[in-house]
Amino acid sequence: MISDGKSSYLELINGETFEKNNRNINSVKFESTIFNFNQYETQNINDPKISEKNILWLIEDLQDKKISLKRKKEIRQEINKRLIKPFFIFILCLLGSLCLYKNKTNLDKPKFFKIKIFILGFVLLIINEIMLGFSSAGLIETGIYIFIIIFAVVLEYLIIQNLFNKKII
Repeated sequence: MISDGKSSYLELINGETFEKNNRNINSVKFESTIFNFNQYETQNINDPKISEKNILWLIEDLQDKKISLKRKKEIRQEINKRLIKPFFIFILCLLGSLCLYKNKTNLDKPKFFKIKIFILGFVLLIINEIMLGFSSAGLIETGIYIFIIIFAVVLEYLIIQNLFNKKII
C-alpha cells in the first residue's frame, strides 16, 4: 500500500491476474502493477448507531420535533431497553428462586417442577421482548410496560413468600 497523503495506491509485484469472459479464462502475468483507489470512497459510519449513543443524548433527541415517528419509536425502545428492561432481571431471579422450593406435595416430581419453571422463564423472556417493542409506541405504552413489570415482581414475590411460609423440608 502506497500513500502520498492525498491518494492511496496498491502496488502488486510479480503476479498474475485472471479474467473470465464467457467460458474462457484469460491470464495476464505482470512484474509490477498499481491500483489507484482515488475513485473509491470509504463507507465509514459518521453517525453512531442508537445503541452506541449516550442515554442523555437519546432523551434530548427524543424531544426534537424534527425527527420522524419511526426514529422516535427506535429511540423510545432503546431508552426502555436501557432503563426499564434491567428490572426484568428481578422477575427471572425470583422465578429461579422457585427452584429452591421443595415440600411434600412436589417432592415426587422435582424435575417436572423445574421444567415448568424453565418454560415459564423462556415464555416470560419472549413476552418481555414483545412488550419492549410495544412500549416504544408512546408514553402510555411505556407506562403499561413499567406497570406490568412492577406487577409481575410483586406478584411473584407474594407467591414465593406464600410458598416459603408453608412447611419446608
